[in-house]
This record gives sequence, C-alpha cells and structure tokens, in this order.
Amino acid sequence: TLHQIFEKLSNNGTEFSVKVSLLEIYNEELFDLLSPAPDVTERLQLFDDPRNK
Repeated sequence: TLHQIFEKLSNNGTEFSVKVSLLEIYNEELFDLLSPAPDVTERLQLFDDPRNK
C-alpha cells in the first residue's frame, strides 16, 4: 500500500520525492485522471513499441 511505501521511506532517514500518475484507457483513448482541470479531458497519446520494450 501507499502507507507502507511512505513508512519505509521515512524510516530510511533520507529525503525523497514521490510522483504519481493515474491514467485511464477507455475506448482506446488515454486520459490523465489527475489533470488539474477536471472538466477538460486532455487526450494523451499512447504508442506501441513493436519490439515490446
């Protein structure tokens, strides 16, 4: 859980920064669910790597 991640990091005694992304794929479209403007759904691009990397 996120609580365990933050607990482990704080017990380490070092500074840390955590970045989180929350994306939704719907009807083959990608949406940023943490966008600061909830009424605007900015389309994101999803690329498929033919080498599967």
